[in-house]
Amino acid sequence: MKLNRTFVTVIAIFSLALCGPLLTAFAEEDFTVEVMSLEGTVSSTSAEGVQRNLSEGDILSAGATVEVKDMSRIDIAFDEEWNNVTRLDENTFVRIESVYPGHLVAKEGDIYAKLSKLPKDSEFRVETPTAIATVRGTEYQTVIRDGETKVFNFSDSPVEISGIDESGQPQGEPVVINNSETTQVSGRGERPRVPQRMNEFQRDQGRRLHQAIEGRVREMVSKGRVGKMREGGPGRPGQGPGGPGKKTQNQGPGRRNGPQGPGPGGPPRRP
Repeated sequence: MKLNRTFVTVIAIFSLALCGPLLTAFAEEDFTVEVMSLEGTVSSTSAEGVQRNLSEGDILSAGATVEVKDMSRIDIAFDEEWNNVTRLDENTFVRIESVYPGHLVAKEGDIYAKLSKLPKDSEFRVETPTAIATVRGTEYQTVIRDGETKVFNFSDSPVEISGIDESGQPQGEPVVINNSETTQVSGRGERPRVPQRMNEFQRDQGRRLHQAIEGRVREMVSKGRVGKMREGGPGRPGQGPGGPGKKTQNQGPGRRNGPQGPGPGGPPRRP
């Protein structure tokens, strides 16, 4: 079978849906996101307009919106091994613009991405009303409050941030932030500020959030949870750890291959 290695990157948003470096001709609707863990109340509206309160194990597709209520949070996984997890904290509202390439459009809120194993040449994008943050594998946080976007990088992979002009298009050359750096965009039409080093409090909070995600994955495994996408869940028939079209190996629920290096961050309030 001829493999299709060409993918169109839509300049829009946050991003993920992990397949593997070898991809067959699957349509966008063939990729989904799973609710790995959840606390409090989180609701979703599908692209078809169906509303529901989410529970652990639920499947989300491109076009769905997710609203995280007060004192709540949700961890969503973009791969069956739970190596690529995004945490949406309380009072966050996002739309899953695309699952592969990963692209989230955030209206307001606090988004932390722990991306340990993105597919080769893939990227993850978060779009806000004032900025676009794009990565190819990292741990970083995007915070959108009162029209201002702040981005924090907690790994060695660079994060590119572009401002958005009044028409909603990226403007100028992106600003790159490296490990332990942060920048912000104050409003639409503004350029990202010169990157600054994070303070010790911000770095420490990032490490705590990294540990919290790792702990949540271990907790789910101890409960016997297995990623639904690994089982060929809805929207991902026959998909294994290497992406669509690759058969699932009998690895057992205890296998987790994510790196153990220093973790993600941002200014999380409740790790």
